[in-house]
Amino acid sequence: MTGRGRGRSTTTSTNATNVKSNSLKGTSQFQKFRREQINRMKTESQGINKDSEKSSTLIKQARTKGVLNLSNKSLSSVPDTVWKINDPDQSRTKSISLSMDRVAESNWWDEVDITKLILASNKLTQISENISSLVSLQVIDLHDNLIVALPKEIGSLENLIKLNVNHNKIKDLPDDMQNLIKLKTFSAAHNSLKCLSSSIISRWESLDELDLSHNHLQNLTSDVGFLSQLTRLSLSYNQIREVPSELSFLRRLTMVELSHNQIQSVGDIFSESTCLEQLYLQNNEIKDFPLLNGKLKELHLGYNKIKEIPPEHLQKLQHLVFLDLKFNKVSAIPEEIASLQSLERLDFANNCLVDLPSVLGLLPNVMSIVFEGNPIKTIRRDILNRGANGLMKYLRSRMDPETVVIDSIRGKSPIKEHKVQPIIPDKYSIRKSRGICMSGANLSELPEEVILSGIEAKEIMIIDLSKNSFSLFPSNLEPILSKITELNLSQNRLESIPESLQTQAPNLEFINLSNNRLTTFNYYGNFLREINLTQNRFTAIPESMYSCPKLEILIISENKITEIDVDSLTKIKRLATLDLSYNDIKTVPPQLGNMKQIVHLQLSGNAFRVPRAELLAKGTQSVMAYLRSRIPA
Repeated sequence: MTGRGRGRSTTTSTNATNVKSNSLKGTSQFQKFRREQINRMKTESQGINKDSEKSSTLIKQARTKGVLNLSNKSLSSVPDTVWKINDPDQSRTKSISLSMDRVAESNWWDEVDITKLILASNKLTQISENISSLVSLQVIDLHDNLIVALPKEIGSLENLIKLNVNHNKIKDLPDDMQNLIKLKTFSAAHNSLKCLSSSIISRWESLDELDLSHNHLQNLTSDVGFLSQLTRLSLSYNQIREVPSELSFLRRLTMVELSHNQIQSVGDIFSESTCLEQLYLQNNEIKDFPLLNGKLKELHLGYNKIKEIPPEHLQKLQHLVFLDLKFNKVSAIPEEIASLQSLERLDFANNCLVDLPSVLGLLPNVMSIVFEGNPIKTIRRDILNRGANGLMKYLRSRMDPETVVIDSIRGKSPIKEHKVQPIIPDKYSIRKSRGICMSGANLSELPEEVILSGIEAKEIMIIDLSKNSFSLFPSNLEPILSKITELNLSQNRLESIPESLQTQAPNLEFINLSNNRLTTFNYYGNFLREINLTQNRFTAIPESMYSCPKLEILIISENKITEIDVDSLTKIKRLATLDLSYNDIKTVPPQLGNMKQIVHLQLSGNAFRVPRAELLAKGTQSVMAYLRSRIPA
């Protein structure tokens, strides 16, 4: 064989080998692919079997409990077995006929009809008309799906009490739903409803709660007046322009939400709603303050166009706790605001107020009060920023000190205080409690009977005469002062404390004289540990405080103190809490930072610029460190 022949033969052999190798390699890859495919099919099969087992378990549980929960299963359609869940199962029937005495996994006689169906948080676009087979349903939850329409057969479920279709894409409701006469709760918020049929709403006389918020409703049918049992109505975030007067017939309403609509007037529609406690009307185009019933507790009217508040409308709101009128055009607050004795929160931010009525200071329960964004010129900005207590105290200071009455509704006549005869504690109760407590007894003088009972009881340690009307320190206390360790005379009208208290009550450890009219206080207590002088008229910390060796807590906020005497404060070696908030302090001496025993320091609400409010908010340690850093080297 020639060399050329041998070369051709070698090449042919090599090619054949390569073809065979590639063929084997291809076969190997195919086999590998098939193995992976088979394994994947096995895994999917196992998953399907597992899901099937879960579904079977859920079905079994539903048959015994009457509740079928298929929420959050990523379902795009409802399995047909759900609609047939109440049907007799042939295999179970057969097993029953073969052996009545054999115990099965679930006894057929223990099974019940489905009363509650939960299909929430899936991907359902429709509900089968076969839902009508579940005749015992009382509750249906379909919220958070993609449903565009409800089947008319849903109207055949005459036992239905609660239906939730929130967060879907429903545009209208089938007329057959008028047959749901037992329905108590219907929630269809966050859909695309444009109207609610009169034929439906007029038949739902048992309805207790109706939520149609976040839809495209432009009006509300007058037949809403047939919902005589309704207690909660939510229609916020729609396009409603007019509130039907028929709402006035719904006397059981406790909460109404009509915020974020285009309503221009409410008038007196809710004036006879004697159960109404919460009314949400914010973010509308309302121009007139509505006439409302006195039982109302929350009134939300922010973001409207109200310019004036009729005094007679305010006077009816005796139980109002929260009044929100922010972002309106109110130019004045009537003095009748003082009639709202239950008020706790008041928001008039961003209006047109140039002054505030002093009688606001008479509201006893206010915890939050907001007036920012108003062109108020008669009150300093730092006073407006003092918070509720500071501002209320300032407003009271503008009034006649003897003013203790409020103009009443009728002809501006004063509301008289009815004196109630105080209960005199006997010697036995005094001895048991080791104290005399007559707080809030409307006293201007201390009855002698109290002193006699105290003398007979002996060993009195505590005297509490807070929340009364004392303008003078009760001098007849002297015989029972010698051993007391705690004295509370807060919330009175005291203008002075006699210096004789030093010798009459030498063992005092706790003194509370807050909310009075004191300008001086001389008590050099060897045992005094805590004193509260908040809301008085001090212009400086009383000198006597610097001579109390055991004083740990000194609270003297909301006064008129102008400076901090660090040299004198350092004499109080045990001082751990110092509250000088809401005074008129112009500067904070850096040397205060050297008083390292102080662990609680309050300085907010004063006139100084440094330390800044942001630093004060970080707490005592940060403030003290900052002050030390400013001490000249």
